[in-house]
Amino acid sequence: FIALPIAVWAMFSGDLRYVIVGASLAIVIVLICRMLRVQEKALTSLLNSKFAVTVEQCRAQESEERFELVSRATNDLVWDWDLRTDCVTWNEALQSQWWLDHIHPEDVERVRTKIYEIIGNGEEQFQDEYRFQTAAGNYAHIYDRGYVIRDDQGRATRMVGAMQDLTMRKEAERALAESESLNRRVVSASTDAI
Repeated sequence: FIALPIAVWAMFSGDLRYVIVGASLAIVIVLICRMLRVQEKALTSLLNSKFAVTVEQCRAQESEERFELVSRATNDLVWDWDLRTDCVTWNEALQSQWWLDHIHPEDVERVRTKIYEIIGNGEEQFQDEYRFQTAAGNYAHIYDRGYVIRDDQGRATRMVGAMQDLTMRKEAERALAESESLNRRVVSASTDAI
């Protein structure tokens, strides 16, 4: 900007040498100004992009925190299955290729068939009860429910859901059934004795 008055003076000096130098200097000044303007736009765009990324990272972190809090509050095992990569993410941040490996051998084919029928038929909801192997190696009775997420063309891309442990309830039902069976036998034996 200091060179601008000199360039103007040189262009209007009347001396051809000074006019050429002044015009060249003016062209350089214009090019520098344009370059600074482009850099300013690029810097502004970069800062806006950085801000947008930071905002999205904060939103993602808040979403993960909500997901974790809901998982803790329900005491369910929450899962997210990416059907494109066949990768399952659990709420404990564990990842595995597929949870069918942990389903009881007597239940696995039924569950597999049901899941793929739901996906193939365009349905949105999945729910089933089956036995699932825990980290300790024993089998828990679980109630599993999930939702199929589809893209704009209707192709299934993800399934998300939650598994609820029904083991204690199943054991209580079994104990109640055994107690009722025992009571019926006692009543029957008493009736027979009379």
